[in-house]
Amino acid sequence: MRKFFQKIGRIYAMEWGRVLEYRIDVIAWSLAAASIPLVSLALWYNVSLQNPTGLSPQETLTYFLLVIFIKIITDAWNGFFTAWEILNGDIVKYLIRPFPMIWNDIINNTVEKCIKLLIPLPLFIFFLFSFPHTFSPQIFIPSHWLLFIPSLLLALILSFTLETCFGFLAFWLEEAQQIRSFKNIFELVASGVLIPFILMPPTVRTALSFLPFRYIVSVPAEILLGQASFNQSIQLLLYQTVWIFLIIMLAYTLWQKGLQRYAVPGQ
Repeated sequence: MRKFFQKIGRIYAMEWGRVLEYRIDVIAWSLAAASIPLVSLALWYNVSLQNPTGLSPQETLTYFLLVIFIKIITDAWNGFFTAWEILNGDIVKYLIRPFPMIWNDIINNTVEKCIKLLIPLPLFIFFLFSFPHTFSPQIFIPSHWLLFIPSLLLALILSFTLETCFGFLAFWLEEAQQIRSFKNIFELVASGVLIPFILMPPTVRTALSFLPFRYIVSVPAEILLGQASFNQSIQLLLYQTVWIFLIIMLAYTLWQKGLQRYAVPGQ
């Protein structure tokens, strides 16, 4: 166990050095990720001012600021590198190491998130306590936070494992990167980034609830905003857990089956 943590520490040190070398790029990616929710905020905030039957302006502002924060926390990109390494043969260097490849992705994801949150997190906390009247009062209820925090953690795990599955598709498909791109575009709608789930038509909302994307971004925001009752929130946490279990099993199967048929390109 001691050797295991020593290896973890070395990988963390390596990743910190690498990320700090490209810290400006990481911050730029973080700002780019926030651009789409900000555009959606501008659109739906104007709609809320004219339509009193939907979300209030306070709820709209709070929702999309939460979406920015949640999206940075739950964002995963390891599938891009996994697919690339499978397609060009670099994955072989991980297969001959005694340390599992997945830990490199977990540590890389964790370190980059710490850098990406350097700007949004302090700003969010500053505005939350400096201008509380501009936010929905629901987010100041402690019981909502007690459910929001585990939901956010589950959403992070779900996003990471789902992205891992899309990376493993490269064992079978050379177009795995294009499939990931389509997934990312579809996820903007299906996760509630472009349109809040509560404003979607009931049939669309029901259909998208059978996909994992809602449970990555929208569900934590719904819980913190009080759009789900306590019992509904517990049910949503259960759905997140079930999705994680199913996708981990799928990822394990894709990995095992993929290695059995994998041939290094050019050999």
